[in-house]
Amino acid sequence: MLLSIGCTSERPGGDISKATMITEVATSGDSLNPVTESNNSTNDSTYNEMMDFQTYHILTVTEGYSFDSLDAVSKEVAEKLDTKLDYMGRIYDPSKGIILSPDDEDEIYKGEYFPRRFEGNSISIEMGYALADLTERLKGDRMKMVVVAGLFQERNKADSVLNILKAFFPHSQVIARDLYVGCMH
Repeated sequence: MLLSIGCTSERPGGDISKATMITEVATSGDSLNPVTESNNSTNDSTYNEMMDFQTYHILTVTEGYSFDSLDAVSKEVAEKLDTKLDYMGRIYDPSKGIILSPDDEDEIYKGEYFPRRFEGNSISIEMGYALADLTERLKGDRMKMVVVAGLFQERNKADSVLNILKAFFPHSQVIARDLYVGCMH
């Protein structure tokens, strides 16, 4: 029996269907210092776990528990920035938050949260725990959602958009996180 599993299946909206794991990033001034947590017990020098992580500067607008309120903010942000709102084919489920539809063709992630994890300035609502640092994740809040106005590899790009948003959404901020971008299928 031959089983072929790929890592490049495109999701509606152009994002690749993979899960995200986040490691904490400590910031000091403009330098980012990833917290290293190695659970790789192999000595294979050709495998580098850190190659599967990408540092992103994530522009967050607001957070909360009401999807309807966050959806309204998302639409307003998209209008102010003249950019698209992209929920990546995900839906809101009151008991789980943002998820892929239980009817989605993705056998692994249907009915579960499927995070945004690639660079772009589209607007989306994400589950807060996926963007949280280690301390916040340990608190266990699995229902808080966050309006995201972009993921940027370069801090100056995130800051440029932040400067525009601050006039309308003063609590907007940029957070730096290492997102897992390796294959999960």
